[in-house]
Amino acid sequence: MVDAVSNGPIEGEILTSAIVDEPKVEETPKKKSSESIDSKGRLKKFLENGGAQHAYHELLKTLYGEKLVQRAFPKGWKETLSQDNCLEILERIGHSLTLEDLEGFYAELKSGTIKSEVLKHAMVPYLRMWWSGSVRELPPYWMAHFIDLFRNPLKELKLGIEAEKINHIDKGATLYTHYSHQVSRLQEKGERSRPEFYYASRELLAKSVAYADPQSVKDGAIIPVFNVELGRQVFYTLKGQVHNSGLHAYLFVPLEKGEEFPAQLLFRGTNGYASVGRDLDSCGVGKRVFAANVHKIEALVKEAKTSKIEVIGHSLGAADAQRGVALLVDPQKTFNFKEISLYAFCAPRLEIERVNKWKAELKALAEENKHPVIRLNFAHHESDVVTWTGDSYLSGAELDFIYSNYLTVRSNSGALQTPDHHTTSFYLDGNFNFEIDGRTFEFRKSFPNAELSSELQKLEEIENSWQWWRGVKSYFIKVESKEEIERRIEEMQRHQADISAMEKGGSQHSWMVYSGWSAIRYTVQPVVYYTFEGIRALGRWRG
Repeated sequence: MVDAVSNGPIEGEILTSAIVDEPKVEETPKKKSSESIDSKGRLKKFLENGGAQHAYHELLKTLYGEKLVQRAFPKGWKETLSQDNCLEILERIGHSLTLEDLEGFYAELKSGTIKSEVLKHAMVPYLRMWWSGSVRELPPYWMAHFIDLFRNPLKELKLGIEAEKINHIDKGATLYTHYSHQVSRLQEKGERSRPEFYYASRELLAKSVAYADPQSVKDGAIIPVFNVELGRQVFYTLKGQVHNSGLHAYLFVPLEKGEEFPAQLLFRGTNGYASVGRDLDSCGVGKRVFAANVHKIEALVKEAKTSKIEVIGHSLGAADAQRGVALLVDPQKTFNFKEISLYAFCAPRLEIERVNKWKAELKALAEENKHPVIRLNFAHHESDVVTWTGDSYLSGAELDFIYSNYLTVRSNSGALQTPDHHTTSFYLDGNFNFEIDGRTFEFRKSFPNAELSSELQKLEEIENSWQWWRGVKSYFIKVESKEEIERRIEEMQRHQADISAMEKGGSQHSWMVYSGWSAIRYTVQPVVYYTFEGIRALGRWRG
């Protein structure tokens, strides 16, 4: 028809052409209207229905900038993405966020020339931005909001989409995003008055953050850490990491300044072929590889530049964490931490040689009176066979500068369910999870000798004082009864006795079981270890 019009057709044909072309004129605005949907609306459509990989990639670059998207966007995925694929890629962006990225986005927001469209949804007040020259200077509330643009865009952009259950292709590449959501739920739902609550936030670090895919973790990565004393999240950045022969260590340092913010040294547990070989080490769980990497771990820890440090791990990572704490108190090293805390979840025991050396070092520190405060916190299921291996945990509850705490879990099933006992988290949203396998727990804590002596002195004063004078005092101040103090002393002594038994190695199970494990360690385990290492060496030789 168009050709007919251009060639000067008869009048009737021109009329017919006009009538036919009218709908086409009306379609053009509709097409433009579809194209004019904003980036937020287009993102919602992808997250609801999936779509073409190239189009989604371009949309994310519009929202988050090319640098971050190029780093986070997976390679080799199919050209048409499902809803789950689109959600996972968005989680990968949050996981990949670094402090350098955040500073760049903050500078862009402050400039007023916004290129990354997600920043149009930032609610940081202009006065606050003017006052804070760097994102690190933002108050915790506004920093959390700013980070959530990348870690929790479904909420911050108000997309109205729930993403609780996603079929991930690689969950290890999104763990920091999931972990951030878990910390938020812990802060919201955790019962902070419970004495065992402080284990919950450390279990998340040990069983989530430490197991992220190493290929997806960049120095400068940002995570929240729940600070129990302050009752809020504190943001940390990854200062450095070590990966070698199945040993994986991460050092996170706080973005806020203050004595109350300890550095976090995390060790990853068994996850991969090389780490299985470390489990089988006949010299002690993980001993050879840890010893070969001591200089790297020392260099990593020296980057902390804090007075306090927490060393955290699960399984093989908990054995490494114990070795790490022993390294930090070595009198021959130059570490100057005032407080060192260990959090070991489902930990194997160390070989007796390492534990004896630890005790000798503690004795030397006590004699010189140049020691940090040391807190040893263990959590394990009593029927977890992995925790029966080795000789002993780090100990020292008899010393006034060491505090030992144990969370011992029990349930309806026995040692045959070790895989579940060893891997299933003890906490859910900050509270001990009683719903799994009828689980219960017993929490034991040590008390300094000076504290126990103080209670005994109180009891002696009551027994030697006049009853009528105590009655007069009670009208003006609260006076504890003799029965209250006796109950507290009894509890302290019971906890001390239980912990002393725990620290002797092998006492949590029968002598027969302990003897059996010792026999295996010196007979079967060396054969299995060298066979395994021989197979690995042959595999490397064959390429």
